[in-house]
Amino acid sequence: MPVPRAHLRDRLRLVIAALVGLAVLLVLRWDGFADAGGFEASLVEALAERVDVDPSSALRFGEGGVLRYEPVIFRGTVEEGGPADLFFVEVRAAEDGTVLSTRHLSNLTRTSSADELAPQRVGPHHAVFVAKVGGQFDAVTMLDLRGEPEAVTHGWPARARAQNAITNLQETGRRVGFGRRRYAIRPASEHLELAIEEGRVRMTLDEGSVVELDPEALDPVAGAERVEPNEQEKGMPGTITWVVDSVRNLSFVGPEPIAWLESRVFAVKDYFDRAYYAAAGGPDTEAEVAAEMGVTEEEARQRAELSATDPELGWPPAPLEPIIDAPARGEGEWLAVVDDPFVKAYPNAPPGFATTFLQVDPERPFTRVYVIAWDPRQIQLRIMSGTQEPESATGETAPGMVPRDDETLDRVVGGFNGGFQSLHGEF
Repeated sequence: MPVPRAHLRDRLRLVIAALVGLAVLLVLRWDGFADAGGFEASLVEALAERVDVDPSSALRFGEGGVLRYEPVIFRGTVEEGGPADLFFVEVRAAEDGTVLSTRHLSNLTRTSSADELAPQRVGPHHAVFVAKVGGQFDAVTMLDLRGEPEAVTHGWPARARAQNAITNLQETGRRVGFGRRRYAIRPASEHLELAIEEGRVRMTLDEGSVVELDPEALDPVAGAERVEPNEQEKGMPGTITWVVDSVRNLSFVGPEPIAWLESRVFAVKDYFDRAYYAAAGGPDTEAEVAAEMGVTEEEARQRAELSATDPELGWPPAPLEPIIDAPARGEGEWLAVVDDPFVKAYPNAPPGFATTFLQVDPERPFTRVYVIAWDPRQIQLRIMSGTQEPESATGETAPGMVPRDDETLDRVVGGFNGGFQSLHGEF
C-alpha cells in the first residue's frame, strides 16, 4: 500500500527539524558550564582545569548572550607560580553572568620568560598589555580584535590565505587572528604608569619620559625615542611543510606521531636510494661537487694555491681528514672563495672564506656535506631573528631582514638560516 504524500512530507519535516536541532546542539554545546555568582567568578570555574584565570583581568568585547559567543581576553597562568600569559576565549553567558559554554581557548603570548600584565581596553576594538622581563617593563603590545590587517596577506593566492586562516584558528581561536603591534621599550624601564586617555595609550616611564600611542597608527604620537615599534608581518606558507605543521599542532595528534611518520617516510626513501646506487653504481662525486660549487678545474687549482695554511695566522685551516676509505679528489681540501660577485673582500687581504666537502657515510655514497669557514679577523657574525621564528621566550620580535642601510649593505658578504621552528629552552 503506497504511503500518502502528506505523510512523507510530515516525516521529512521531522527529519529536517531533528537535523536543525542537532546542528544547534553542536554549535551551542554546553561544555564549560559554571555558575559562581558572576561572570568573572564563573569564568574562573569554567576554565579551572585548563588555566588559572585572573578574574580582575577579564575584558569582554562585543555583545554576547545565551545564543551568541563573545570574545574575552584575560591574564592567566598554566603553571602555578609561573609567569602569566595573555589568553583568548569565546564565551556564551547568561545575563546573570553564568557561563553556559566556552570554546577556542588560546594562549596569545606563550612567553615562558615574560610576565604579561592585565590587558586594558582601548576603544571598541583594541586592547593593550605590558610585558615584564627580569623585573623590568620590557614592551607594550596593542591587539586589534578586528583581525590581522589586510597588508599581512596582501598579494597572497587564495590557497595561502586559506592556509593562513586555518593556522590563525589553531593558534588564536579565530580565522581572522589578531592585529598585533609590539613596542619594545628601549631601554627597559623600572617604572611604568599606563593610562587610556581619549582613545590613546599614554605611558610614563623612568625619569618622567612619556610615550603616547594611537591604536590606529604604528608610529608613536609622542616619545618615539623610547620605543621600537614592530609591525605585524608573515611569510607566505608552503604546502607540504604547512600540512605537517598543522597536523602536528592538532591536540589529538601532537609531535610524536608526526615524528614517527617522518622517520618511516625517510627510511623508505633511504632504502630505495641505497638500492638504486647499489645497482647503478656510486655517483661521480667530483663532477657533482664541481657543478654544485660552480668552479671549473682550472679555477679550483688557482683557488687551492690561495688556500695554503699560513703557519703564523692559522688561516685557512688545515685540511680536513676524509671520513671514508676512498675519498674523492679534493675532499677535505680548502678552496678559497675569490672573485665572487656577491662576496666582498678587503683590498690586499687574504680570502675571507674557504670551503670544502666531505662524504660522511660509507654506506651512502650519494650523501655529502659542505663546510664553509670564515676568517673571524675580517668577518663578524650578526644575528637577525625572523618575524615569527625562532619563537622568543620573551615575545621579542624582529623584521627578519638584513638592515637596508647603506653602511650595512656595503659590508654584507653572506647569510644563512638556522634555528628556525624553535622555542628558547624548548622545541
